[in-house]
Amino acid sequence: MSSLPKMPAYQEYPADILNNEIFMQLSMAQRGMLWTLRMYCWKNETIPAGFENIGKLTGVSAKEASKLFDEKVGSFFKLQFDNEPGNVRMINTDLEAYRREKIAARLKRSASGKQGADTRWHQTENGGAITNVMTKEKRRVEPDNESDYDHEKDMNFRGYAMKLN
Repeated sequence: MSSLPKMPAYQEYPADILNNEIFMQLSMAQRGMLWTLRMYCWKNETIPAGFENIGKLTGVSAKEASKLFDEKVGSFFKLQFDNEPGNVRMINTDLEAYRREKIAARLKRSASGKQGADTRWHQTENGGAITNVMTKEKRRVEPDNESDYDHEKDMNFRGYAMKLN
């Protein structure tokens, strides 16, 4: 997907889930199965298809998984076919949309940060590169008239005074 590190968590709003009629019609066992599979999908991006595999992931038998993973629970997932024959996996469409949105935002922030760094550190007024980082004291604009300068408000006055000596 991306060269950025995997995201460890996702944000979930209770109102989004509790307003979903399909979710509210699920039994507690089905809700637990759905939630476990969603978390597995977030970490691994897909889950293996098949009741035996789903049962292993959720800690139930294949027979119990076939009862719990009905069309309601299945409606939260979409089949994804791999290039390898027989390797069918499923994705959670809501989580994948959220993941794409967050990756796009991260890439945008990363590009913006790199552009800002290039602007700040690799160009000068005459187009040359900055070769050294200026310290706070060197950037400081000194007052024209020493009587206008309020030493008590200057948090760096001690460093400034030592530099003058």
